[in-house]
Amino acid sequence: MRLTNDELYRLIDEKRDTVDFPYFSQEMLTPIFNSEYISYVDKISRLPESEPQRARIAPLISMSELPGSRDIQGSVLNRAMKVLSVAADYSFECRGETRIITRPVTPLTSDAYGVALDDPNSSPEDHFPSYIENSRGSGRVIRILSRSQPIKIYLTYIKYPEPVDFMNDPGGYMEVDRLAQEEIVSQLVSLLSAIIPDGRYQAFKNEENT
Repeated sequence: MRLTNDELYRLIDEKRDTVDFPYFSQEMLTPIFNSEYISYVDKISRLPESEPQRARIAPLISMSELPGSRDIQGSVLNRAMKVLSVAADYSFECRGETRIITRPVTPLTSDAYGVALDDPNSSPEDHFPSYIENSRGSGRVIRILSRSQPIKIYLTYIKYPEPVDFMNDPGGYMEVDRLAQEEIVSQLVSLLSAIIPDGRYQAFKNEENT
């Protein structure tokens, strides 16, 4: 069973009995914990899907169905910490019939994109579309490269976790499971026990007080 935010905070505080780091109030610990939470999700997201640890962040995996467009942008990408896959529906004519087929859209490196621009034979097309991710004035953008515009887009991604608030939401729960909570606590305790002796804790306190 998952720990509430209050139980999580108490667990971290109990670790002070075995690991040497000073007391942190709920308010002070919240931003440090959330930073480690995101770091943990990022680390686990880099593991192959076959790894058991990958299941720890399964609650953070989302899929959005989007209307056909050349570009994916806006709030859905703002929620995406890491894009896992992109697929799109295209219309194909086959023996006089129109069929809608879902095709995977593969990521394209900047170098490969440059080659595709210069060589028509290398250009992505509807059977084998690609995408390139960059940023514009409005934020992150995924540009889908194919001959025709997709009819529908499917974006699967790891979303940014909801922040933990020890002070204002003690009865709340993290989205991840108990094992992930314990691993994040261990990661946090290792960080705190490492930064205290070398003086970074005092620098952190000074920054918090400014």
